Amino acid sequence: MTVPTTTVKVTFQDGDGPYANEPYVVDGLGAPLEGTTDGNGLATIEAPTYVREITVTFTKRRQSYTLRIGDMDPVDEPAGLRKRLQHLGYMTEAQASVPEELAAALTRRALGAFQRDRGLAATGLADQKTEDELVKVHGS
Repeated sequence: MTVPTTTVKVTFQDGDGPYANEPYVVDGLGAPLEGTTDGNGLATIEAPTYVREITVTFTKRRQSYTLRIGDMDPVDEPAGLRKRLQHLGYMTEAQASVPEELAAALTRRALGAFQRDRGLAATGLADQKTEDELVKVHGS
């Protein structure tokens, strides 16, 4: 039997830049999977479609991140937009989970920072160019 898989692409970075060429271990797929990010901090992981959550651990940094697979709204929905900004380090999980009135203001600020970093007009609004760039950088 062949189990269908999905490709999970996630870019890891912090205030100092991408986690370039960093070794990592993925748990939650059965046997641990070892890999290395590319020069831009991108990790590409093949996961069975039934897997809902994995943990990526950067052994040298002693940091772990839990990723939910298949639980993200489209980029044109506020929750999907915030989740991608959170994954890219522009929002924290706590900021993305506040009441909608406050979340909207925090999202505008995070979008503005993302737009500046990507050379887009820093309007803080999710126009089509920004959404396209967010999907490109995020990998989904």
